Amino acid sequence: MKRMVACLPLLALLLAGSNRLVADAEIGRIYDPYVAPMEREIEWRSNISNAQDSDVLKDQKYWLGMGRSISDRWFTEGYLIAAKNNGQRLDVQGFELEAKRQLTEQGEYWADWGMQYEVERKTSENIWEVAVTGLMEKEIGATSVTTNLSAVYEFGGGIKNEFETAASLQWRWRYTEKLEPAIEAYLGENLAAAGPVGMGLFRIGREKLRWELGVLFAVDSVTPDTTCRLLLEYEY
Repeated sequence: MKRMVACLPLLALLLAGSNRLVADAEIGRIYDPYVAPMEREIEWRSNISNAQDSDVLKDQKYWLGMGRSISDRWFTEGYLIAAKNNGQRLDVQGFELEAKRQLTEQGEYWADWGMQYEVERKTSENIWEVAVTGLMEKEIGATSVTTNLSAVYEFGGGIKNEFETAASLQWRWRYTEKLEPAIEAYLGENLAAAGPVGMGLFRIGREKLRWELGVLFAVDSVTPDTTCRLLLEYEY
């Protein structure tokens, strides 16, 4: 069983390199496999990107979410999703429900493991996505490596129903609790991007304010040249 689990990252990366990558893969947050008991949070994040050969940041997407842990192993969260493209007005375009399951205790094995289950409805296009994501984090000295490897089934809206895959990777230096420099990479069909990210955590009594700010650059000819991503998460 342990050998099978250890092979999951390699298998998913091989799938991600195939021709069946997620058709609308996008830059997002990279999830760790941990669940904190009795945790509640409000999350806001955004992506603002430009097209190839354009200096104007014009594609915008926003997530507003609320979540809570329902046990010491499960965390659930729901999002409203809004977008604004090419100067159009900002509209709510869908919603998403997530459930994260912590599989192993931190430090129990050579890496820490979890799973995430997602259902997304794009109301503007009448498209559904159901995703299962393997979460892995490995500490190496003062750094951490986190991978998210996803299998996605997309259907509805007159599109061809299909199975797809995606992958993302984060290398993070745990410099201080308030500042952790990182490098992230994302891979999908029409998406190949990488770049620097900063993140950290501020404590306000028992409450926490988590932040992430990154700039991802295209490494192919179809991904938006630059994507700025921002996350603010209030935990209470």
